[in-house]
Amino acid sequence: MEYWFIGVFLSIYLLYFLKIIYTSIRMKASARSAFLKFIPRLIAFSMLIIALLEPSFGNFDSYTRTKVSNRIVYFLVDVSKSMDAKDIAPSRLEKAKFEIKKIVNYFPNDRFGIIAFASDAVLHTALTTDNENFKTMIQTLNTDFVSETGTNLEAALKLSLEKINNSKFQNETSFTIIIYTDGEDFGDINEKTLNDLKRKRINLILAGIGTKKGTTIETKEGKPMKNKNDIIIKTKLESEYLKTIVTKANGKYFEYNNINSPFADIIDNIENQFGIEGQQSLDASNPGNKFHYPLLIAIFIICLDLLITVRIFNF
Repeated sequence: MEYWFIGVFLSIYLLYFLKIIYTSIRMKASARSAFLKFIPRLIAFSMLIIALLEPSFGNFDSYTRTKVSNRIVYFLVDVSKSMDAKDIAPSRLEKAKFEIKKIVNYFPNDRFGIIAFASDAVLHTALTTDNENFKTMIQTLNTDFVSETGTNLEAALKLSLEKINNSKFQNETSFTIIIYTDGEDFGDINEKTLNDLKRKRINLILAGIGTKKGTTIETKEGKPMKNKNDIIIKTKLESEYLKTIVTKANGKYFEYNNINSPFADIIDNIENQFGIEGQQSLDASNPGNKFHYPLLIAIFIICLDLLITVRIFNF
């Protein structure tokens, strides 16, 4: 969304400049002062974009000493369009979100993070001990995160490894990565990435969501989605491919469908992983959403822009 706003802003301002230049030539006058307005407007627009991105920094004013598990869980959630398929009610993605919330409720002292992936991967929610806020962030996951088609699990795995490598708790913490996907449209996954998971003894769980029979994907208008050749797209769970991935990484594969729900098996796997010895005492302080700071700056600059006038044409 922010890229569209940037493109629209620059396009409109380019047209504005061209109009000013054309008019000044016709009037045989200088219009240099019009360009001075561009700087504060650019700053204000930049602040609005930053506010739209909802930056999080700093800490809350109060700190609470709390006990947390020495286990960290990253959820890698497929948000490609095929996850809107309803062969599992209410949809594959909604089912994944529901199961993630159940895991969070079961392990209230663990630290959780979310990486969303489709054609690319993004850190949707940084590691936190604030379970209520985390569950709110889970609900914001949707397939509108990306405009391009495709599912790039390699990018998601690399991003999770990067976060784990940069973790200050790396030496005394056990890590679990849980992937929720239907297994469609994966590109090649680098063997080095899978070997890194094994070498670091990361507990990898791959949760396949969907049915082998498959179904169509409905658009927002309730019609079957079609490809470029006007053929109705049908999506199904690629379980064999997913099993191949976890075998190479010494992980575990579990499957969700309308009959089977392996929640208990996943819980057992997480509880029995290597390295869980107890709990740590940490100051529970989570970065807050600070969108209002850049928003206030933008409003202030916009007000100044309205109050301060300049003479556009100088004869």
